[in-house]
Amino acid sequence: MKKNYSLFIALLSPAVFVLFFAGTLYHGGSPGGKTGSPGDNGSTCTACHSGTANNVDAWITTDIPELGYVVGETYTITATGTHAGVGRFGFELTAEDQNGNKVGQFAVSPDGQTQFANGNHAITHTSSGITPDGDTKSWSFQWTAPDTDLGIITFYASFNAANANGGTSGDV
Repeated sequence: MKKNYSLFIALLSPAVFVLFFAGTLYHGGSPGGKTGSPGDNGSTCTACHSGTANNVDAWITTDIPELGYVVGETYTITATGTHAGVGRFGFELTAEDQNGNKVGQFAVSPDGQTQFANGNHAITHTSSGITPDGDTKSWSFQWTAPDTDLGIITFYASFNAANANGGTSGDV
């Protein structure tokens, strides 16, 4: 009988671990490939969180000149999400050429609120970068343009306005 009890505990422990941490696994950042971009096959945070992805303008800002990037130059990118009543925010952002290839090089912010994702081809939040200021959260970081002119480069991001209930339901 004792042997069966030990086997039951051994089998139950991983299940409890998964259920307990299922809603908290990505507080430390996106698993990668969730920007909604063509190179990410359109995948967004809704792959893990409930809800529907919505297009929102002006949540990505930059100091790239209106006429376009200069090869090899470094620019500041700011990702800002806003949602009434948010408890936590998360995001993942990438840059792609017209063929869906990841381009340029990101540098994480010195404040420790961002980190690399998706094999260093994207940037995401850290666990210390999820707390909003009111209903808004911003992350600023650097992006260096490619060494050759690749034409139009588009920045894609997916944001998650979480209700902080520890699960994946009720998030936007």
